[in-house]
Amino acid sequence: GNLSAHGVGLAWPIPGSPGARVKSSLLVAGAVALSAVFIPPQSTSAPREAPVCAACVKATMDRLAGDDLRGRKCGSGDENRAAHYLADALGDLGVKGGLPGGGYLQRVELRTPTYAAAPALEVATAGMSLRLTQGAEMVVSGPPPSLEAPLVRITDPLAPLDDVRGKIVIYDAGLNNAGATGVLKAGAAAVVVRAPDVALQHWSELAARPPGRPEVVDGVQRPPPAPGATIFVTADAMAQLARFAGGEAKLSAPRGEPLVRTTYNVIGVRHGKMGDADRHSVLLSAHYDHLGVRNGVIFHGADDDASGT
Repeated sequence: GNLSAHGVGLAWPIPGSPGARVKSSLLVAGAVALSAVFIPPQSTSAPREAPVCAACVKATMDRLAGDDLRGRKCGSGDENRAAHYLADALGDLGVKGGLPGGGYLQRVELRTPTYAAAPALEVATAGMSLRLTQGAEMVVSGPPPSLEAPLVRITDPLAPLDDVRGKIVIYDAGLNNAGATGVLKAGAAAVVVRAPDVALQHWSELAARPPGRPEVVDGVQRPPPAPGATIFVTADAMAQLARFAGGEAKLSAPRGEPLVRTTYNVIGVRHGKMGDADRHSVLLSAHYDHLGVRNGVIFHGADDDASGT
């Protein structure tokens, strides 16, 4: 998740709570879209009405999860149209815009890093060389733009890790890659592991992922990712790499221009009536984006999260 910042916020006065003013605001940094609904408690002494309008929920789901919005991928025109639909819906419900000036839509710009060329791992020793490329023999996660380091190989999961700092480590200790995390924590610049079956089943999708997470322009800055790249390789590539232990390795993952997208928080507020209402707020939220279209298939996101919206 994704990330981005986009959402919807609503607020209602709470019966039985003196001086309560319910106000919602929404500031999110991540790859989610938010919306909100709050149902005030009903008095047990009065006839109870249905707390949820089933027809209203269905109408919202039909619109958000319908084919027309194509799965509402974050930052897409389809998701932007969903945001405007939700803003109009809040206005129809009498919910005021929660932004300064009464607006509903808080514009958020996302920048996603890209590759200028497919990442590659080149290894060499004793006059031999081998090149692995992204999407073919390998898939790399979290690479720096470039890295050159000695290449070492570990085959014993109980081997000491005193000598891995700053190196690219071939971790070939059986089918279990659990120890690879310890290699990175010990200071390895990168670790090479055999790709598990689940990764091989989604090889092309994993290879197409960007080199890092989206950044929110002028938003809350996330802590930097943990150092160290993980390079998943096929079984054949792992077998070939064994010959190059003790040699040199170069990982290249050059960056291109970032992909810029726009998304929105949708923010509404319903004010209480008492003088100290600003001290009492309830924030309710649910994201309205989803996965969009993948390989020609619309991921509608009816339960994630058209129904919550």
